[in-house]
Amino acid sequence: MDKPFAAYTGDEPYVFVCYSHEDSDVVFPEVQWLKDQGFNIWYDEGISPGTEWRDELADSISNASLFLYFVSPRSIRSQHCKREINFALEKNLPLSIVYLEKTELPSGLGLSLSSIQAIVRPELSELDYRIKLLKSTSSQIERGIGNAPPVSTTSGENRSAMTVGLAGMLGLVFGITGLYLFSLVIEQPTKSTSTIRTTIDLSGWEDWKSIGTARSMVISPNGETVVFVARDETGLSKLKVRHLVRLESVELAETDGAEQPFFSPDSRWIGYFDDRVMKRVSVSGAESPSIITTLKRHTNGATWGTDGRIYYAEHYAGINSVSVSEGNTEEVTRLDAARREGSHRVPSYVLDHELLLLTTYAATGKHEIWAHSLTTGERVYLFDGLAPTYIDPGYILFAKEESESGGSLWVVPFDPESVTTTGQPQPIQNAVAGRGGAAHSTARSGRLIYLPKQGEKIGELVLLEASGPRVLAQAGSFTSPAFSNDGKKIAVVSQVEGKGPAIRIYEIDSGVMRQFSDGLAPLWDPADQSISFLKLGVGLVRQRLDGATPIQVLVTDRSFAFALPNAWINQGRTLIYHAFPMEPGASSSLGYGFALESGKEPRRIIGREATYLAFTDDERWVSFSTWPRGVQIAPFLDDAIVTDVSISGHTSRWGDDDTRLYYQDFNKLWAVDVDLTQGVALAKREKIADFGYPGNDQYDIDKSGRIVFVRHEDSDPKPPVLMVNWINMLDDER
Repeated sequence: MDKPFAAYTGDEPYVFVCYSHEDSDVVFPEVQWLKDQGFNIWYDEGISPGTEWRDELADSISNASLFLYFVSPRSIRSQHCKREINFALEKNLPLSIVYLEKTELPSGLGLSLSSIQAIVRPELSELDYRIKLLKSTSSQIERGIGNAPPVSTTSGENRSAMTVGLAGMLGLVFGITGLYLFSLVIEQPTKSTSTIRTTIDLSGWEDWKSIGTARSMVISPNGETVVFVARDETGLSKLKVRHLVRLESVELAETDGAEQPFFSPDSRWIGYFDDRVMKRVSVSGAESPSIITTLKRHTNGATWGTDGRIYYAEHYAGINSVSVSEGNTEEVTRLDAARREGSHRVPSYVLDHELLLLTTYAATGKHEIWAHSLTTGERVYLFDGLAPTYIDPGYILFAKEESESGGSLWVVPFDPESVTTTGQPQPIQNAVAGRGGAAHSTARSGRLIYLPKQGEKIGELVLLEASGPRVLAQAGSFTSPAFSNDGKKIAVVSQVEGKGPAIRIYEIDSGVMRQFSDGLAPLWDPADQSISFLKLGVGLVRQRLDGATPIQVLVTDRSFAFALPNAWINQGRTLIYHAFPMEPGASSSLGYGFALESGKEPRRIIGREATYLAFTDDERWVSFSTWPRGVQIAPFLDDAIVTDVSISGHTSRWGDDDTRLYYQDFNKLWAVDVDLTQGVALAKREKIADFGYPGNDQYDIDKSGRIVFVRHEDSDPKPPVLMVNWINMLDDER
């Protein structure tokens, strides 16, 4: 590779670069990048033909303000590099070490460099590597200037120029890496106009995999801070904050169970939900979280207005607001029954305007974006899409759903005064992850963070036996596996992108899988001759495997949004199912347990919200979920006293002769030992499996203790991306 530029030969501070010529293809772009940031660079291109090259090399090292050493197995073997690094160590020069790849240092050199914090490029994202390299070079250069002997007035002027140059070059990095990087001297944002994309490390962020449209990662209105939901190995969620000028994310204390964070308009506070409790915490974490209000339902996004109120969406309801200081709540929007609206979602306050953007979700499955005036109460339809955000200087950024696992980002000119769009929508970014592209967030300036769609989603049907797990089948997506009572077959829901869910039956011995029917949530009857399931557009139905009789409709979909079968009890005479209320504005978005017997009307059997009911063999005890958080155990038909098993789990199953209770928690399967001899006593908890993606009803257990579960992974995982200056590429038609 040709050398990219002439080495620096002036009197200002410069960086001496030590590298192996075998690494030129890697090193030359790095030194070019440093030069582009304003650093003066000397490398072996600067040796003049016919000179005493050893003397010139020694002078170049001695006079350098920083010795930058690119480490690789090739540079370790190079005799030239050995001489240069040893000479620099003798001269006590400031050193900066960059590992191009994993390299074992000789013991002597390793000892000499042990006190220097190295940059290990393979372990860092592109963004973090650039920040570390820039900060290390800048700070070491300044240290080198400070350690230099007294200089003349001219040199002093050069030093001053270098200090100002450092400030400027740190500002320029924003144009390269996509961040406002604050220099060691002053803060100076870039003036770059080119669109930049760069990866950013948000380690622990997994909640984008959730099926909802509410955000689990948001960037502050001023564009300087990101908050996201991170989960530990146990599945417990907490908030993490990353200031974009820093390399590490910091966990906010006392935020266990946090979900759906959002910023205050001044970017100093973070609101979030812990189950049905709305809380706030300072971005600095200096103050403990405080409660704002307690909600009736679970939520689907919130936004903090400049009027001192938080606007939040509850499941199967319109938008409400609460005063941050006083705690009083007000109704803001109502569902339109004539339009069959099922919920209002992901509200977004338009700063400096009494206006709220929101997403409506109809029974038809369609998402629409509306603007709601907080002064007149008028609601105006804008266009189809979801997750809108207003950005300066007059645009709405929104997502278009292309599938449940991804979407695209668009922008449209918008005038908040007249509440009208003033141009045509333009695409900004395709292939964004999350439900309908929900895994994104933008600051008021338009600084955007998004997660690329993670390649093809691969689903596996896995059988876990005493000998270990084995994959039975693969598909685009699996859910709701269910063993037949004889343990020979598995009914499972399979879904291919662009097609509806279908129940298929897998025969374990032969490995043959066949189509059964369109539908969800299969449950075998006690004789394994029929399967009960949810048939979309019809309701809860029962269908024989041999097709000898027509499909029997057990519960229609006119009364409930969903009715999902859970278990057969009472020697197969009673079907237990849970159902969700259909009517808009219902008292709860949660499901309730019902019993259905032949010739009788369904009756409610649990006096509290309950889904995914599971019974012990003697039918004396029932476990259930308080959707979408929490697993509880209670005596059947006497649920006045309940025992909490998990505050963040769901979909429980009994196993091991009713001595263990299994349940899901986010994307993992857990088991807890249970003693029912005298009440309920819980003991050891154990992680059983990892599902990859979270979901509902992802496993089953047969009478022999085998477990079948579904697992989903990405074929091409990708890190989050920070995107800036994209507004400059728009065709402004306003």
